[in-house]
Amino acid sequence: MSFRQSIASSLSSGWRFLRRHVATLCWLVVTLALLAALALATLLPRAVEQVVNKLAAGLSADGAIDVTVTRIGLFGSDLSCRSSGDAHDGPDRIEHYLSIPSVRISYRPLQLLRGHLNSIDIDAAQAAVLVKDGHAELPLLKLLKRDATPAATPAPPFDLPAFYASLPVRVDTIRVSGDVLVCTPHEIIPVACQILLQTPPPAADGPVIAFQVQLRHSRNVLRSTGRVDIAAARVDVSAQWQADSEAMPLSLRRLLPAQCGVTLSGQADVVIALASMDLQVVNAQLACKANLDQQRAEIKAIAALAMNTRTRAFSALDARLEGIVDVTEQSLVVQCQPVITAKLQADQQVAINISGVSADIAGAKLAITRIDAVGDSAGKAAQGSILAAINDQSLPTLAFAVTRDQGAIAIDLSSASEAAAAATPPAPPLSWRIAGYDLRLSAPAISAQARLNDGGHCQLSLSCQDLRVANDEFRSAMSADSVAIHAEAQLGDSIDYQLAMECGDLTLTRDDIQAGMSAATVDISGSGSDATARVLLSALSAQCPPGVQAAIGACSVELSANGPDVQAVVRVNDGRVAMPERDFSAQFTLEWPLLWPPPATAAPVGVFHVSDCRIGQESLGAMDGTATLSQAGLAIAADASLRGLTATLMADIAPFPAADVTLRAAFTLPEQPLPPGILPVSLVPQLADFSIDGKIAGDAAFSMAAGKQQGKAIFSLSDGVVANPRQKLTVSGLKLSFALPDLPTLRSAGNQQASFQELNVGKIAISNGRLRFGMERPDSWLVENLSFKWCDGRIRLDSTRFSPETKRPRLTLTCDRVKLGALLEQLGVGQDQGEGRISGTIPVVLTEHGPRFRDAFLYSTPGETGMIRLRPAGTLSAMAAASDQLSLALDALSDYSYSWVRLSLDSDKDMLKLKLETDGKPTQPLYYAPKDGNIVRSAVASIFQGLQLNANFNIPLEKSTELFQNFNQLFKQQ
Repeated sequence: MSFRQSIASSLSSGWRFLRRHVATLCWLVVTLALLAALALATLLPRAVEQVVNKLAAGLSADGAIDVTVTRIGLFGSDLSCRSSGDAHDGPDRIEHYLSIPSVRISYRPLQLLRGHLNSIDIDAAQAAVLVKDGHAELPLLKLLKRDATPAATPAPPFDLPAFYASLPVRVDTIRVSGDVLVCTPHEIIPVACQILLQTPPPAADGPVIAFQVQLRHSRNVLRSTGRVDIAAARVDVSAQWQADSEAMPLSLRRLLPAQCGVTLSGQADVVIALASMDLQVVNAQLACKANLDQQRAEIKAIAALAMNTRTRAFSALDARLEGIVDVTEQSLVVQCQPVITAKLQADQQVAINISGVSADIAGAKLAITRIDAVGDSAGKAAQGSILAAINDQSLPTLAFAVTRDQGAIAIDLSSASEAAAAATPPAPPLSWRIAGYDLRLSAPAISAQARLNDGGHCQLSLSCQDLRVANDEFRSAMSADSVAIHAEAQLGDSIDYQLAMECGDLTLTRDDIQAGMSAATVDISGSGSDATARVLLSALSAQCPPGVQAAIGACSVELSANGPDVQAVVRVNDGRVAMPERDFSAQFTLEWPLLWPPPATAAPVGVFHVSDCRIGQESLGAMDGTATLSQAGLAIAADASLRGLTATLMADIAPFPAADVTLRAAFTLPEQPLPPGILPVSLVPQLADFSIDGKIAGDAAFSMAAGKQQGKAIFSLSDGVVANPRQKLTVSGLKLSFALPDLPTLRSAGNQQASFQELNVGKIAISNGRLRFGMERPDSWLVENLSFKWCDGRIRLDSTRFSPETKRPRLTLTCDRVKLGALLEQLGVGQDQGEGRISGTIPVVLTEHGPRFRDAFLYSTPGETGMIRLRPAGTLSAMAAASDQLSLALDALSDYSYSWVRLSLDSDKDMLKLKLETDGKPTQPLYYAPKDGNIVRSAVASIFQGLQLNANFNIPLEKSTELFQNFNQLFKQQ
């Protein structure tokens, strides 16, 4: 058999073998496929279930989250999650810190077994964030178990590639949709949250995660997109945000003033290197606008920076902020365009510049011309200067330095050094007009230091010369030769502090009031709420109209405070008050311990003493008193000695402190004899020859409550005796009662009474006087009626008012049955032993020159006769020698029987013109005879059967009105 035949035979045999066994091979493949399918159908779901349960168990392994698997499918599963434990710090309606009702996982079974998921979709998730006392925290973190790390051990750098490699699964896409519940003490703020994480196909340089995040609350939105380079451990973020205060939640809206609208927008590109914690921000832009009642503020900022967040050191910084501010609030007006720049220089120093800041405060234009500062990029040290001006007048340049070392911050602020000040000419005094006040002072020297740490120490020194503050509206001014303030504070758990202030030659003036002191010192020290203070004022003096001068040798106030409780002692030594124009002076001292709040009982008692109170050389008296301040009020009690009279004064002001203060005061002058020498002779020289005796008493009370004032006072004098031997004046049986029923109105009730038994002035004798009167005001008095006995008759004066409006009061004295002889005698005509009586009226006008009579007319009772037996005064007898008619009248009146008589009085300058008319006959012959129609002297006596007389007498007014002139001299103004 040939080779070709051999090959053909072999192929034919093989084909026959395949035909015989092909069915067997097909059944084998089908059997294997069915076995594989059976194995997958039986084992794969269980394997998927085990993987899903393993993932769920891993999420809840630490007990912080409860995971419930609701469905497991071959290509997807459904889960739900919630935090385990109650939200003790959250609102009542928040039952859990985390709630995710729907978590859907999509996968391919075999890929799932290899730890790969197609997607995770989280819907309706809710996570709580608690905001309390200005701090925000994620309460879910409290439930997570963490490995304890010693505090001294620094945290290792975050290894993102290792963390990514340690993840049990890989996920292509993660979608999260839900709410972040921001829980504040006042409300729950839902913030809608959407997150998308995607892992693109692996690149040559390693895996990358792209992400999108959006947070939204109404019109307040934050959007960010970026990518995470796992291998490079780098995060690139591009963020945009916008906010509107009208759509802000209440917790944020209430932080803004009412009716204030704010809009905010911005964007930034951020790169974070997680391994080194380097942060780079590029193209950062911020825009903010605020409006309030037509007031506005705008801020625009651009910045670029690079820094290490661990060391806080900058490697690049370039920022600029520009603003427009237009704000008017009462006395504050801000209209400026501030500019702030910050740049990192080549020497790693950060230069900060601030300019364009100005404001008008109470009429004073304050401008910060420039602030320049240079510091290292790590923020450990900075120094610079501040240039400012008030009302376009430059202030001294202030230099400052700030250093930070291990958490401690030191701040030093000072004006020009002494060497620099000595090398430059002295700066001119500063003067401004602020809120109506003119302020003038020398360039102040300022020095301040602060150490801010656990035991931080701060100190401030400020001094200036020739300080003067004046206000034209209030007509007041204050000046001091020097003012120095030094303050120190130690910061810690409690603040320990000291403050010292010294003023030299302090002067205060207002209108005609002037006050001054040679020195004033204030020392305060304390710790926390406990403090002690001492204020010492030396050589105080004051002067105010009308000519009142006061001086205090020294005044000190010592104070100690223990929390809200304060104890103080006020001492005034060597106090003096004087009124030189009135020659009045007095001395006083005071020592008063005080407690605040006032105690309910056992309040400390203060004492005061007023001594050597006098006018000229005339001593007026003294006063000793006490004062207490308690919860019941302020109580003052004093015993006074007033020229030998003892009196008491009491006053209560309650409740205290309160807006509606009630005042009650009482003055008591118990009945007591008038002491000798009570009349102030040196003050009123006209009283030099007077003496007074009797008993005096008085009471006064005054109260003020609910805005109403009321009071009353009454004084009385009894058994009074007044005498003046030189002027031959005596008054006995004097009684007086005077009341003011409606204080503080100085007006008495009607029917005030005064009386006397006897009043004698020279030859004039008055008795049984009764006066009823009232005071309408201090310069207006109403005499309701006056009656007294004069010349054995009754004199009455009806209602008459004495006031500035009635410059010349007109009085009408009604005379009833006045004895003619006594009247002629007291008028200076002569002595009359007759029994004749007359009645009538005597009008009197009180002028600045004394009383003047106008048409006074008195007459005898019709049908009643009488006798006149006149013995003329010497002056009239001398005048009669030159006049036969006057001589006849005087001789006839020496023993004359009248059937009627009339008397008239008138004043002519300083003379009293008296006219006496009568009809009757002389009882004795007269050496006169008729001749040529007249009656002339005769050597032969004649008997007159009837003789009508008409006699005129001119008498000096001072002599005839001696009583009025005495009182005019007594009370006229000196």
